[in-house]
Amino acid sequence: MKQFVHLKVYEEAYYSGAVVEDEIFLTPEIYEAIKDELGETLWVSGLDGKHSETDIDIQMQVVTEKDLEMFDFIESPTGELDDRISETLDELELSPNLREIHEEATSFIQKETLTFSIRKEDKDTILEFLHGMGYIL
Repeated sequence: MKQFVHLKVYEEAYYSGAVVEDEIFLTPEIYEAIKDELGETLWVSGLDGKHSETDIDIQMQVVTEKDLEMFDFIESPTGELDDRISETLDELELSPNLREIHEEATSFIQKETLTFSIRKEDKDTILEFLHGMGYIL
């Protein structure tokens, strides 16, 4: 079964509380090639104004195709993580197609989160229906 490395970064500014959160899927081989460079590669500046830098939390998890079926994934709003990793790979003279890896990994995700509004009086009926369909709420 194919494996992927799910890399997630989270950064919160000290003063403003601004947050940057980003995720990417890599192959284990790519992760091994760049893991020693991650601390120097991944940073965000300017969250609290010009010349500010904050600490970044990096989480890594190895996942399989089966794990991905019900995986919670945040689609990257900026693509900055992709860019930083691509730059590191270029410096290491590696050139995998990160977009293809991402598309392959996310193709296994079967879960989708929906947010919608309902009338209060319909809540119990809808929850009962969803529970009957096998959704755990």
